[in-house]
Amino acid sequence: MQATLFEFRHRWWIISLIFAVAFFAYVLDPVNCGVAMAIWLAGHHGPVTDNAYRLIFAFGALLLIVAAGLRTWGTSYLQAEVLRDTHLHTERLLADGPYRHVRNPLYLGNIFLAAGIGLMASRIGCLILLLGMTVFVIRLLLPEESELWRDQGEPYRFYCAAVPRVVPSLRPRMPPAGNAAGLRGSAPS
Repeated sequence: MQATLFEFRHRWWIISLIFAVAFFAYVLDPVNCGVAMAIWLAGHHGPVTDNAYRLIFAFGALLLIVAAGLRTWGTSYLQAEVLRDTHLHTERLLADGPYRHVRNPLYLGNIFLAAGIGLMASRIGCLILLLGMTVFVIRLLLPEESELWRDQGEPYRFYCAAVPRVVPSLRPRMPPAGNAAGLRGSAPS
């Protein structure tokens, strides 16, 4: 189930391909997911109004803001060369900022991004985005974790026991380490 080295090195292109395939799905399903959700909600709560559409797409925009904020916050704790590198970095473990709440904030941001943009895709496209991104993100983080387990040993085991992998904790699970920037491990996208 782990991503291959090829997938890790070319993760940007694969993520772009997931988005392209999702929007190409309009050929198979011309119904916009956000519109379909508004209509479905109207079936349970009254007629469809412009406000129903606005609420659905405002929710999508909120997901995109959360994704951008989470990715920006997580990226601020990584060195630029780590983020863009095609190789795994496991020299040090970073447990500050968002990494105190979730082990993979950048990947979680990718999932929120897929969910927010998914509302602009067709129904099938939204499903492709959500499932495709979630599966790919999990595949990417498995080899990263294996490398960190091997290189960091007991500190990483303690970190994994305290901090959730993808579903964030609202409260920090680790005390601040005082690192404003450093290497977290690998270069998530």
